[in-house]
Amino acid sequence: MTCIPLANPKNLKVCCELCSKPAFIFCEKCRVTYYCDAEHQRVDWLGIHEKICQMLIPLRTPIPFISGSEKEREYRNQQQVLRQKQLIDVSSNAGQKLLFEGKYEYAIPAAMQTLKFTMEVYGSASIELASPYLMLGESCIGF
Repeated sequence: MTCIPLANPKNLKVCCELCSKPAFIFCEKCRVTYYCDAEHQRVDWLGIHEKICQMLIPLRTPIPFISGSEKEREYRNQQQVLRQKQLIDVSSNAGQKLLFEGKYEYAIPAAMQTLKFTMEVYGSASIELASPYLMLGESCIGF
């Protein structure tokens, strides 16, 4: 489906999931993942998006401002981190499987998702980033 920029909230710039260029289409199932063209959507779908599509919705849907208690905010944050860790596991396992099968082109999106969520959970200077970077490197070298 085509993405109509005027229909997006003001100042929202949607970028392609794979290359970060301006996006013009989106996943019709989750409606929170955008692509610059149909080829990037196809590669991402076959690589990882099919497995994590529904898992992305609560992570990428803005939480309305609620004047809840500190305890409620802490609980929401803990749930967010748990979802991100689940995505790390699913993406990492899918990427490793694709590498083993020699499907390097499709392993790249899985490696990128693993790297993205690992950075969000553990930070940009964490040792946990070694595995996603290695998977991404192996995917790119094989491709």
